[in-house]
Amino acid sequence: MNMNRLLVTVLLCLSAPCLSGCGGHDYSDEKFVEDTNNQYDRLIEKVETNPALSEQQREYEIARIENERGSFRSYAGGGQGQDQGQ
Repeated sequence: MNMNRLLVTVLLCLSAPCLSGCGGHDYSDEKFVEDTNNQYDRLIEKVETNPALSEQQREYEIARIENERGSFRSYAGGGQGQDQGQ
């Protein structure tokens, strides 16, 4: 694993909520959902402004983060997650 991918993975793990159903999060709490979406936005900003990433790496990492955000929205019942059939 190269250092850039490791950095993004670590940032994602530190920034994202537990999506494995570990409990402790109230997904009906609008503030929690908003804060989590803001964390995803900040993480995307970090990727976009990371000069060590190539354009291809940047696009890949942003897609991964957006996919993770879609999973969160689905789990939180936001209805804005990705469709199951895609």
